[in-house]
Amino acid sequence: MMGSICSSKWLEMVILAIDDVHRQGKIPVVVGGTGLYLLALVQGFPSIPDINPEIRDKTRSLQQEVGNPAFHHLLEQIDPIMAARLKPSDTQRLIRAYEVMLQTGLSLDHFQKQPHITRYHADQMRLFTLFPERAKLYSQCNARFLSMIDNGALEEVRALDHYPLTAPIWKALGMKELRDYIHGNISQEAAIEAAQQATRHYAKRQLTWFRHQFPTAQAIHFTEMQEAERQLLSLI
Repeated sequence: MMGSICSSKWLEMVILAIDDVHRQGKIPVVVGGTGLYLLALVQGFPSIPDINPEIRDKTRSLQQEVGNPAFHHLLEQIDPIMAARLKPSDTQRLIRAYEVMLQTGLSLDHFQKQPHITRYHADQMRLFTLFPERAKLYSQCNARFLSMIDNGALEEVRALDHYPLTAPIWKALGMKELRDYIHGNISQEAAIEAAQQATRHYAKRQLTWFRHQFPTAQAIHFTEMQEAERQLLSLI
């Protein structure tokens, strides 16, 4: 469900690109780290009717007016199935479930259970998942966040400070921790350590997600990227 609007649009675009590569007599290679998009390519996505812009605006305005706990309660009244599945903090998912119910009169759960629309199938692809050595990965996560600090992350958070805590931007890695530092709740050192830890945990969850979602993919374990490249080239 998450990202269904964006992933469906991406899927339309990538199919055109893949078809164009095929017409040139070449083999398309799709590379990415955005798992939900790749999953849409492999498994397709549920067919959900387009949402009327007025309904979409009405839903978002209502959520902003009443806040997440009350909005979750409103969803529970019209779609108890999705409300039971979602947390009050799941802003985008709550909005999506609510607007689908208003638009169609049917629960989002109904559409998710329908056969997915697919253009390609997994047996038409060769799937590979890359699994870097854990210690190296965590070291890179730590270094990446320090690089973000050096390149203006604090200034970016200050510029976004007027957004409510329910806004999706605060779910981005490091945003909440840096906001706590800016408001004097924690030290900069503590904010960086907490954000680095959150990044490492996220990376670990990503690895687990890819294992579960792409069980037929051939796993490539490596320490240095050059090693992964050699393995990929030998397999391809």
